[in-house]
Amino acid sequence: MKIKEVTYAKSGVIAKAAYENLRPSYSFTAELDKEDNVEDVLKHLKGIVDNQFELDEYTAKVSLVEKQFANMRLYPVNGFKYPSITSVLGWDKDWYISEGELSQYGAIGTIIHKVFEDAIINYQKTGELIWKEPEEFPELQKEISMVRGGSLQLDWNDYSYKTFGNEYIPKLGKICAMEETVANDEIKTAGTLDILAPFGDKLSIIDLKSGAYDFRQLAFYGNTWSVLNGKDVEQMVIFPLGKTDNKSGYKKPVINTDIAGEWKEMLKARETFKKRFGI
Repeated sequence: MKIKEVTYAKSGVIAKAAYENLRPSYSFTAELDKEDNVEDVLKHLKGIVDNQFELDEYTAKVSLVEKQFANMRLYPVNGFKYPSITSVLGWDKDWYISEGELSQYGAIGTIIHKVFEDAIINYQKTGELIWKEPEEFPELQKEISMVRGGSLQLDWNDYSYKTFGNEYIPKLGKICAMEETVANDEIKTAGTLDILAPFGDKLSIIDLKSGAYDFRQLAFYGNTWSVLNGKDVEQMVIFPLGKTDNKSGYKKPVINTDIAGEWKEMLKARETFKKRFGI
């Protein structure tokens, strides 16, 4: 008996969809050449079907998370949606803050990031520090309105980004990456790094923070960028741009070289997140 083609079919029930049940069904058929081994072809077809089932289950779980948790940030990556590293590390903290307050803190953070990064770009191009006002950026009008009309009465003039920048922007090496999205397929997580550049003669992942910081986040950016680009990040650096009572008008950068240790702690948080949300 000669087998001219083989078919692999599979159906199932996925119970964790945003509706009661998801019932996918797939069938793949392959025509055989003389040199083909039937078992190998079936194994290949099975792999295709199983991968599709995995995608369906993951997509269903993501759909449920999106509907139940509006504050969760997800990045589209290769047909999947990966949770952001900030959501992975901060989901249990952000939910204790009202949505209105979160929006105001997020808005002032966006404003400070934009102005500070613009100053870096101008300095690296011209060698001169130029500080633009937030109102000079049309894309910041929504954030400006949110801050000025917010209940927290935040004011970017109370923050130390200019005095800090005057001291440390000239000490940055040539920027390798800025506001770059990186995705880790192995742990299905993504995020947008602030700055990657030499600082103190070491290639550094740099995060601009107007409030609290978490080196596990920087370890994710650093390790993921290193794998994608084949070049090792040597240290993690926080640029603290928040309020301060220091006589100098700024706080010093916070440096951590234990990327491996912070990466391990990040993986623990990722596993906790997966157990909690299923993605």
